[in-house]
Amino acid sequence: MSAVSTVGAASAASAVSAVSAVSKAWRQVLAAEQSAEFGYSVLGPRLTPGPLVALARECQQSHTSAVAAIEAEPALATDPSPPAAPSYQLPVAVADDASAQLLAVRLEEATAAAWRYLLAVLAESTPDPSASAARAQALTALTDAAVRAVRWRAVSAPTSASVPFPGI
Repeated sequence: MSAVSTVGAASAASAVSAVSAVSKAWRQVLAAEQSAEFGYSVLGPRLTPGPLVALARECQQSHTSAVAAIEAEPALATDPSPPAAPSYQLPVAVADDASAQLLAVRLEEATAAAWRYLLAVLAESTPDPSASAARAQALTALTDAAVRAVRWRAVSAPTSASVPFPGI
């Protein structure tokens, strides 16, 4: 094998690796969003009726919309993700209003972390100009998840409603 073909092969392998890393990161975001969508269906009935139920519905709808957008993502077109699981292992057992609020915070933190990871992968492995739309989408979703987490923390632990670096 010549030096030129070795460089070409290495470049092609690097490109395939970058695509698979991006695809893997998109799948992780999809799984986090699906888990959050499921989690809100579990925590909603445990919340005290009132404004928190409306907040939970709003958040669940945000995750449902995110799942639909991610499933249409071109990075997943060549290797479609498996369908949503019938149930997910949740990080908090939900028995009452307080545990439901804690679960909501954890769900938002998990989605923020998944979006933050996708942002890092896109920044590192995709110099393609078309990736700027994906980076913008990921940044917007990270910001949205961070805001939702702050809204839930403001209710459950008002003295520590925000965190310095969401998604980390």
